[in-house]
Amino acid sequence: MYARQDITRTDAGRRAFTLIDMMLAVLILGIVSVLGIDAIAESEANRRADRAARETVSALRYARTLAMSTGNPSGVEFDTTLHLVRVYTRINNVQTWVRNPAASGGNGNLYQIDLVNTREVAGVALAVSIPTAATNPYDCVFNQLGATTNVGTIIYTYGKSKCVVTIAALADPTIN
Repeated sequence: MYARQDITRTDAGRRAFTLIDMMLAVLILGIVSVLGIDAIAESEANRRADRAARETVSALRYARTLAMSTGNPSGVEFDTTLHLVRVYTRINNVQTWVRNPAASGGNGNLYQIDLVNTREVAGVALAVSIPTAATNPYDCVFNQLGATTNVGTIIYTYGKSKCVVTIAALADPTIN
C-alpha cells in the first residue's frame, strides 16, 4: 500500500485574500458609503432651511432694533418672486435699503438673504403668510416702539426639511 501523505498549505497561503473576500469588502464599503451619502444629504437639507430661518430671525431682530434706536419705521421685505429677504428703513417716507454692518468690504453689502445665489441657502423655497401685507413683496414693518401689525409666518422648505418663522406683534420672532 501506498503511504498517505498529508498535504498542508503553507502559512503564506492561509493569509492571502481571495477574490471573493475582496469583492465582499468592496460591496460592504459601497453599502456603507451610500448610507453615509444619504445621511449627509438629509443633514444638508435640514441645515439649509434652518439657516435661512435663522438668518431671517436675525434680519427681523435687526430691523426691530433699528426702528427702536433711530425712531424711523424699519422692516424686512420678503420678495417671493426674486427669492430675496431684505432689510430696509424709511427716512422721510423714502424706503432705503440697509447695509449689513457685519459684511466685509468698507460700508458692507446690503442686508439681504439671497435664496438663489447664496451657497448656504441656495434652493430654499420661501412661502409668506402675512395677512396685513397680502401682496408680493410682503413687508414686516416695525415702529419706534418695536411693535408691528404685520404678524404672520414665513415658511422655508428644502427637500423634506421645513422651518417656520413666526412674527409676533410685540416680541422677537421665533423659529418653530
